[in-house]
Amino acid sequence: ELRLPPKCVRIVAAMMEQPQHTFTRSELERIGWNNEEASPDTLRTHVSILRRALQAPGLLDPIQTLHGVGYRMNPAYAVVQPDPLLPAGDVATSA
Repeated sequence: ELRLPPKCVRIVAAMMEQPQHTFTRSELERIGWNNEEASPDTLRTHVSILRRALQAPGLLDPIQTLHGVGYRMNPAYAVVQPDPLLPAGDVATSA
């Protein structure tokens, strides 16, 4: 069972809904804090909580930091969906 603070849930939900989008700090603060003011380190702390909760040992970080730009979901974590045109058991990844 994965337990996350409500702000983390809102942040990761937004990032998963738009996995190719790079979210700026201000976008994620609006999402996580519902337009309330947050201290400068608060978002960084919540992203760190998400990373610890979501990252499996030995695997890539699920959240990428684009320095000076923002955060996004790591493209390596593309959603895997069955392809109806492939034989059973084969999958295609969405881009």
